[in-house]
Amino acid sequence: MRLRLLAATADWALALGLAFGLCWAGPAARAQDTLTTQKTVPLGGADIRGLPDRDRLPPPFGANLFPGSVTAEANKQQGATVNPTATAAAGTGTNTQAGNASAGNASAGNAGAGSPAAAGCIPFTAGSGPQSTRNDVNPDYLIQPGDKITLHVFGAVTIDDTLTVDGNGEVFIPSVGAVHVAGLPSRQVQTQLAEELRRVYLKDVNVYATLATATPINVFVTGAVLNPGQYSGSPADSPIAFLRQACGVDSVRGSYRDIQILRGGHPIARVDLYQFLLHGKLPREPLHGGDTILVGRQGPTVIVRGTVRGPFRYELSAPYVGAEVSELARPYPETTHVELTGIRNHIPQSYYLTTAQFAAFEVRDSDIIEFRPDLPADVITVSVEGRVQGPTNFVVRRDATLLELLSYIPVDANFAETKSVYLRRVSIAEAQKKAILDALERLQRGVATSPTITEGEAAMRAQEAPLIDKFVDQAKNVEPEGRVIVSHDGVVGNVRLEDQDVIVIPSRTDLVLIGGEVSIPQSIVYVPDADIRDYIELAGGWTERADRSRILVQRQSGETTVSANPTIQPGDQVMVLPRTNDYTIPILKDVTQIIYQIAVGAGVLVALHSNGS
Repeated sequence: MRLRLLAATADWALALGLAFGLCWAGPAARAQDTLTTQKTVPLGGADIRGLPDRDRLPPPFGANLFPGSVTAEANKQQGATVNPTATAAAGTGTNTQAGNASAGNASAGNAGAGSPAAAGCIPFTAGSGPQSTRNDVNPDYLIQPGDKITLHVFGAVTIDDTLTVDGNGEVFIPSVGAVHVAGLPSRQVQTQLAEELRRVYLKDVNVYATLATATPINVFVTGAVLNPGQYSGSPADSPIAFLRQACGVDSVRGSYRDIQILRGGHPIARVDLYQFLLHGKLPREPLHGGDTILVGRQGPTVIVRGTVRGPFRYELSAPYVGAEVSELARPYPETTHVELTGIRNHIPQSYYLTTAQFAAFEVRDSDIIEFRPDLPADVITVSVEGRVQGPTNFVVRRDATLLELLSYIPVDANFAETKSVYLRRVSIAEAQKKAILDALERLQRGVATSPTITEGEAAMRAQEAPLIDKFVDQAKNVEPEGRVIVSHDGVVGNVRLEDQDVIVIPSRTDLVLIGGEVSIPQSIVYVPDADIRDYIELAGGWTERADRSRILVQRQSGETTVSANPTIQPGDQVMVLPRTNDYTIPILKDVTQIIYQIAVGAGVLVALHSNGS
């Protein structure tokens, strides 16, 4: 037994083209009527699908300020234990890249659970680590005992010295005496010392003085941080530097927006890290020794994903409305709608809103918010193939028709067959493919369940079954072209175009293609007075498996007929179909329909043959 695949040398048309068109146009029209008459859809309702897995949440916005907090959270979700007593040194630089999810995810994914690297941050213990001696002091820093001041005097007198502020808050200058500087802002040190020097040296005295080093301070970091405790640093250090030493805000419990600085048990400043991340703002109040940085409890958070620049978890500030979420997440311009899923009255609820509706919509803790583009474009893209003398791609209105666009396409009437225009459409090709696959599935199921009567018949069917399987395997690989017949008897119909349609304008030709169950498939010059049998003879005659009563003829426009004595025209494609009634399985009558669908839908003939015939 053997299976042959005879491929035609030219494109073949849509199987049952007009029938497919009518089949699709009807439901579309009915759907349109329904949309224009239906009542307003209520916004939202109970959603029993539930919420996303909390063990797989996106990183919080701003977490990359404290990479260890993201890694520690990942380890907690995986059941790993972070080593809080590791002794490796922690980095002290402040990362100002707001919300870098990639870095956070990379560190979380690459660290080994339970190792110091897995923690992502190694905390300083109280009093450990190098003392800060940096001179990048805040100009508002208040001088205190232990600070060092560099003094340069030149002119009538020369002094180059480093002065230490004593316990009385004074520095000693030779020939001048003690000068009180404690409590002065660092920016006023030069002015104060210059005034005192000029009291003694009345002229020709130039003074340059600056704070060389500030006394290290110890600050308590507590609240919802990963490693609360006392940490050393410079008075010039920002609250972020001390938070980093404590491994950052606990991204599960802690707030990025409610951080207080306490002095003597009373709040003196409030830190909102979102203001730093988005606007570069931090409190100007310098830290003093004994201050406490208190990270508050995490406020309401929402999860944002979809067509946004910032797909993170966001902590919100009152009032809790969608406008704040949009401002933080920055949706892309194509975004039109928002799907919100959350808990309302202890029941999961889902809402589908326009972006305008979402701006005033109340959001709540743990809401899942997905931004989406969900409006059809006002234009579609259509391309042109074949005998054209101009542009081949067009962007047109969504309601444009074929004849409207054809009026803009230049052609040479001497070479273009303008009466045989057809379309190739994606949706039709998909429908054809599905129809073929469904038919093949029914065929295989019928072969498997067909009853047998005699042992001889059973043996023959056992031989034919592999043939059917091979036929099905090859037929499944056929890809229909999705041709839509729009021309009938030389008249082109004015159909509405769809996105990605391809308009095909065939070339004029005097050839007739003969294929299928003929001895020598080939193209033959059109002979006006010849009938179908003359063309078959020119192609070498019928094969033994030819069905002489079923000859398929397809025009350039895609119009298809099946008869025993069809009329032939220039440009026709003739396919002689095979017989299928020589086989014992009754279900094989379905093969005829499948072969027909494949032949007209893709220009390929998949036929059944036996070696002995």
